[in-house]
Amino acid sequence: MVSRFGIRCVRLSRCRMATCMVAAVAIVYMATATAAARAQLSPESMPVAIEGQPSTSEAGLLDDAADVGQAVGVIALLFLWWQIRRAAKDVRDARAVSYQERFGDREFRSVTSRTLAFLDANDAADCVRKLRAWLTARWADEECLPRTPPLDHARPARNDIQQTIGFFESVGTVFNRGDLTREVIVDTFATVPVQIFTTGWWFICFRRSGELMEETETFREYERLVRYIRRAKPDLRATWKPAAKIRVLCLPKLGGRAPASAWTRCEVLSQVLSTRIDAAPGDDIQRFHSGLIELRRAVDHVAAGGSAGEPLELTLLGIPSDLEMTAARWSGTRSRLDNLAHRLSDLGSDGVDQVSRRLGAEPIGAAAKTPPPAAGVTAIIDLRLGGAGKRAAFDALVADLDQLDQAMHVTGRFDYRVRATCADTAQLHDLVLRLETELDALESETRVVLDAP
Repeated sequence: MVSRFGIRCVRLSRCRMATCMVAAVAIVYMATATAAARAQLSPESMPVAIEGQPSTSEAGLLDDAADVGQAVGVIALLFLWWQIRRAAKDVRDARAVSYQERFGDREFRSVTSRTLAFLDANDAADCVRKLRAWLTARWADEECLPRTPPLDHARPARNDIQQTIGFFESVGTVFNRGDLTREVIVDTFATVPVQIFTTGWWFICFRRSGELMEETETFREYERLVRYIRRAKPDLRATWKPAAKIRVLCLPKLGGRAPASAWTRCEVLSQVLSTRIDAAPGDDIQRFHSGLIELRRAVDHVAAGGSAGEPLELTLLGIPSDLEMTAARWSGTRSRLDNLAHRLSDLGSDGVDQVSRRLGAEPIGAAAKTPPPAAGVTAIIDLRLGGAGKRAAFDALVADLDQLDQAMHVTGRFDYRVRATCADTAQLHDLVLRLETELDALESETRVVLDAP
C-alpha cells in the first residue's frame, strides 16, 4: 500500500516536471526574441535618420528589449534548475518512503524478529552451535535454526536471515548512492539495521570468511549504511556494539559433513579461547595477541608430548569487536590464527582436547557435580563401546552421575576412561554395572586406585 505522502511526492514530481517544461519553452522563446532584437541592432537593419545615421531612440529601445530578454532567460533558467532539483528530491523521498513501508510490513517484521533470535548468541559456543545448524539445514526454508531464547516454535530458517540482511544491503546500496532521502531513513528506522548488524557481527564475519569491509563486497553497502547511522546517532553507537565475549570461532573444515564430536570440540575450544582473549587487557589487537600466545604455548606443550586420536581439521575465525578495524591492522592477527589452526589440526582430536583443558576447559562430557565424599573407593573404569552414536549416550550418562570425577575420550583398546569416587565397593559395583548396561558396553576394565600423589 502506497502512503499519502508517497502519492503526494509523485504528484508533486509530475507538476514540477510540467512546470520545468513550461520554463524550458519560455527560455527558448526569450532566447529567440533576444537574438531577433540583437539582429535589429545591426547597421544594415537599423532605421536611418535624415543625415544617414541610425535613430538613437529606436536603437536604445531595441537594446533595452534585448537586455530584458536576457534577464528573463536567466531567471527562467534558475527556476528550471530549482524545479529539477525539487523533482529529484521528490523522487528520493518517494523511494525512501517505499523502503519504510516495506520495513513496516507485518510479515517482514516477523521475519526480522526471527532473524534477531538467531543472531543473538549467548557466547562463542552458542555461535558454533548455530553455525552447525545453518550448515546442516536440508533446505533454505526449513525452520530448523536455533534461537535465543530457545523456543520450539517460530524457529528461523536460512531464508529469513538472507531476506533480512539482503533487504538492508539493498537499502544501503541506494542510501550510499544518494538515491533516497537519507534523513527519512535515519529518522524513521535507523535502530533496527544497526541492531541486526552489531548483534549478528559474528555471523557477518563468518559469511565473509574473516575478511573486512575493504577486502570484500559481501555486505559492504550494509556496513557503510551502519557506519553512517552510528556517526549520525552517537546514542546508537553507544548502545549497539558487537558482543565482546565472542572473539574466536573454531570450526571444522568439513562444515556440515563434520561429525558431532568435531563440532563439540569446536564449541569447547571457541568458548575457552574467547574467554581468555576477552579477559586480556588492551584493545582488540592487544587482547588477541595475549590470548594467542597462551594458545601457542598450550599447542607447543601438547605437541611436545605427542598426540593421537581421530583426524580433525580446524579453522579459527577471529571476530574483532571494533567495527572500524582496518585490514592493515588485522592482517597480523589473522595470519597467527591461520597458523595456529594448522598446528591444532596436526594434533588430532585428542590433542585438541588437551589444548582446551590446558586453557581451562572442562573435559568433554563433564558437568557440574556435587563434591565426592572425602573418603571412599576411587577407581579407574575403562569402557569399549563400539558402534556409532554412542558418544551422545555417554555424555548424557556422565552428566547424570555424581560419582564421576573425570571423563575422557582416549586412544587404544578402550574408547573412554572415567575416574570415579564411591562410598564403598558395593556402590562401585553398582556404578560399573550401570555403565555397562546403559551404554551397552562391549568390554570394561575396573582398577581401584591404591594411592594418588
